Formats: sequence, structure tokens, C-alpha cells
Amino acid sequence: MKRTPLLFDQFMANTKPQLEMERKPFEFLRNRMVGAHVFTLDHEATRYMANMIQAHPEAIALDQEFAIPPFKKMFVEFPYPEFFTIMGGHHRGDGSEDERIGYFYDGPRVYVLSASTIQHDYPAAVPIRYRLNQQFELKEELMISGALEESRMALDAYFWGSCSPKINELGLLRSLRSHHSMEFWYGQELFLQASKEFVQPIMPSTAGDMRNVVALPLFLNRVRDVIYEDKLPGVPGWVRAKPRTLVRHSVVKIKLDPAPLLKKIYSGSHGTIWRREHDVRGHWCFNKVTRAHLHDHDWHEYDVHQWRCMLCGGLRWWRKEHRRGSKEMGKVKTTYEVHA
Repeated sequence: MKRTPLLFDQFMANTKPQLEMERKPFEFLRNRMVGAHVFTLDHEATRYMANMIQAHPEAIALDQEFAIPPFKKMFVEFPYPEFFTIMGGHHRGDGSEDERIGYFYDGPRVYVLSASTIQHDYPAAVPIRYRLNQQFELKEELMISGALEESRMALDAYFWGSCSPKINELGLLRSLRSHHSMEFWYGQELFLQASKEFVQPIMPSTAGDMRNVVALPLFLNRVRDVIYEDKLPGVPGWVRAKPRTLVRHSVVKIKLDPAPLLKKIYSGSHGTIWRREHDVRGHWCFNKVTRAHLHDHDWHEYDVHQWRCMLCGGLRWWRKEHRRGSKEMGKVKTTYEVHA
């Protein structure tokens, strides 16, 4: 079956952006994206995520400290029109709306990529970059809000997007801005010189991105639901009407609701045999006390990425990404597809 290039593939092939001011920033970003672990959400998974965000935005506000990307470099993309509709957006129908959107997590910095219907083969990176677990400096808030002629509180509504009325009723509107922030990683001079003209087409279309940036790791960190699939070889394809080899990868499909299925670390008919060296995602670990108590745990962080339940004494900690398996058996490079 013919493989469609991912948004990731398209951006990596986009060596000649339409604007000169994008040339160096895009080159920098392409270099940073090399080696990133790629997730794709299918339509059902996208709808599932959008409905969860829309119905329970308070889960994002209350659990954001657990929104740790499973890899230091991670790219997540999904079809945007259905997500946009569920989140209450109104379609213009002129072909300028985003067709696919992607978030590149580079440590604590998150970049946003998008491709519209009429510019399908020319994806661009939004000049706004999000900073996880780094608050605004006062001068930054004043600069952005002043240029937009808005109060600093308007940034809260911008971060939450269409969820802001509901989250405001719950008294949690400030929660994202209390922990995270944003900056212009290119084009800041133009923003300061002609903020209204520059920002007018950008800010409305990026409202809610900070919410999505925090929600996606929470969504993906359900490691018990992983199902491993077969390796896909590199195949000839076309990007921007030019032949290009689409990335060779192994596909991991993540089912959200069925019973958990995990591939065993060891396999073989003659005793225990190591699997090929492969990536292990960052994931949550729990001790026996935690697993023995099924109540709602009252987690309190007592060390970096380590939590203790104040009710039962159970422990929860984050194990960072690593490699496992035998190099002699070969290596596996993985891309991820998320299915509902």
C-alpha cells in the first residue's frame, strides 16, 4: 500500500520556505528534529483526545506535573479538522485552515508545525515556541500583552483556547500560566514593530496550543495499552513532487480502551533470547503498595520525578527513556501510530 508522507517528512523536505525570515529558523529546527521519536494519531484517537480535553480540561490543570514527554525528542502529529470541530472551532472553508498539526518536543521547548489544505506540501513552523515548566518573566508578559493591547490575564484565555470559559468556572484559568510560558523564537522584531498586523493571523489559530502541549504527554503516557506491530521498511515516495525515500521505521499502535497487551522483553523457543536493541519509552513506575490500593491517590512530590501517596504510602516515579536489548541482534528504530 502506498504510504502517505507524514507532516514530519514534509517539513524535513521543505528546504526552501516561502519567506526569507523562515530560512535559518527552519534549518535550525530540521537539525533539531533529526532522531526524534514520531507519534501519529489516527482519526479515532484524535476524536477521543479532543472529547477528553473538551469534557475534562480540569484533568490537564490538576495533572500537568505528570505531563512528562516519554522521549527527550518527540514529534506528535494528528489530523486537525476533526479536532478543531470538536473543540468548538468554526471552519472557514477557504482551504487556509490547518489540515495536519504537529508538536515537536525538544526537551522543555515545544515547537508547532502545521500544513493547510492549500499548502499541503509546504508545512511551516509557527513563530511561537512554548516553554514547559518555565514561567514568564514579568517583562515578557508586559511586552506581549502591551503589544497586543490586552491585559496579562488575556494570556490565560489564549493558553486554554476554547476551554477557557469552563476552566475559568472551575477557578483554574491561571494554572497553565503559573507553570509554563511562550516566546517568539523567530520574527520577534516584526512582532514588536507591527504587532497587530503580524499577530492577527497567528494568535487566533494558535489559541489552545499550550493546553494541547500539556495534554498530549498525559494522553500518551498510558503505557499499559501498547501493542507492538511490524517493522515498515523505507519506501520510495514523493514529497513536493520530488522522489524521496520515506523514513524506515517500526510502527507501534497504541490502543486506548481495549485490554492491555505488552510485547515480552524476551522471546525464543530455546530458553531466553534477547530481543534486538530497541527504544524503551519513558514511563511511570509504581511499587507494590500503590498497586495494592485502588483508591484515588493523594500524590505529593518528595524528590525529582518521585511521588508518595499520603494516604497509603505508595510510591510513583518516572523512569526516563533508555535503550534495551542486544546490539548483536540488531537495532530497531521506531515510529508510533496511535489508534483508538
